[in-house]
Amino acid sequence: MKIMKEKINNATKITIEPTHPLFEGLAGFCIELENGKISKATPELGFGRRNIEKAAQNKSFQEFLPFAERIGTDVLFYSYSYISSLEKILEIEPTLYAQFARVLTMELSRIYSHINTIGRIAELKCPNSLKYEIKNIKYQIYDILKNITNDPNMRGYYVLGGIKNSISSENIDKIKDFSDNFSKNFKNTENTFEKNPILLHSIKNIGFLDTQNALEYSITGVNLRASGLNLDFRKEIPYLVYNNLEFTVPTAFNGDCYSRFILRIDEIKASLHLINQCIDWILTNNNNKNQVNINISDVAPKCKTATSYTESPKGLIMCRLTLNENKELEYAKWRTPSFYAVQVLEKVLLESTLDDLVVIFNSLDIDTMEADR
Repeated sequence: MKIMKEKINNATKITIEPTHPLFEGLAGFCIELENGKISKATPELGFGRRNIEKAAQNKSFQEFLPFAERIGTDVLFYSYSYISSLEKILEIEPTLYAQFARVLTMELSRIYSHINTIGRIAELKCPNSLKYEIKNIKYQIYDILKNITNDPNMRGYYVLGGIKNSISSENIDKIKDFSDNFSKNFKNTENTFEKNPILLHSIKNIGFLDTQNALEYSITGVNLRASGLNLDFRKEIPYLVYNNLEFTVPTAFNGDCYSRFILRIDEIKASLHLINQCIDWILTNNNNKNQVNINISDVAPKCKTATSYTESPKGLIMCRLTLNENKELEYAKWRTPSFYAVQVLEKVLLESTLDDLVVIFNSLDIDTMEADR
């Protein structure tokens, strides 16, 4: 990791090379400072490009699934986005049990992602005790998801028309125990956040993103809702059983790092409410198990192209697939939220200090591998 500094006229140019320990993933920056304030910020990506979309061509839809699940860190959301597009093309309706199980696991994954983002910001300014509390919550969720999916990377759990295996009663008990104790345990952590003057001073009134700029840069998810626009594709274009579940979409209006920080905490509470509803349905429908009897060789595409919309923790994921008669992918196009969040940095970082750079970057929850694809 290197930070290079040079003088250009009245500005100081600073180049931050990738693999900086304070950034998530491979991100570089070219920063120009004038009087201690950022006058120009240019993110530098491309270090992790894997040509995912090109790799899809001429592959069978089964072969490409492992590639799709590696686009970003939110594995289950990318897996669902890809599987959902295929199900639309092949006109396959997932079982009701599978729909509730998918919502349950994705909302657990959403909490994991938000906790991870909150933890990265808190680690910069908060004492070590908070860091260990957050890691403990992350490990609990990870352990549950690992047991449900039977895979440490949570890959391959969603299949055409359903899920790989039903959720065992033991895992249901673990989820209920986690949900019951989470509010009490996390309340202490939340109070520490709200009463920590160092943290509040570091994240309030910096990294402003107003609604107009958010829309111009196609920002979605928490980053958009923190700027005052209540847009959530679980409500806008309902999928799975979200239209049958009760939940609210929290919104903030200041558009700063603090708004994005607090909004993720509020979304965790909303996800817990969704998880509890899914558990109640699964427990009262024990006979309605996940039974998928699809013979892939007998499945023929009914249409050629389909697009899925998935509200991930970082924003909207879109997957557009085109399949030919041989069940091979002719075209695969992804819309990833971090691709747009990276671009808006050139606006958000203006007039900020160099110390604010890492906080703002993490508050936007940018996954550079997702941006590179």
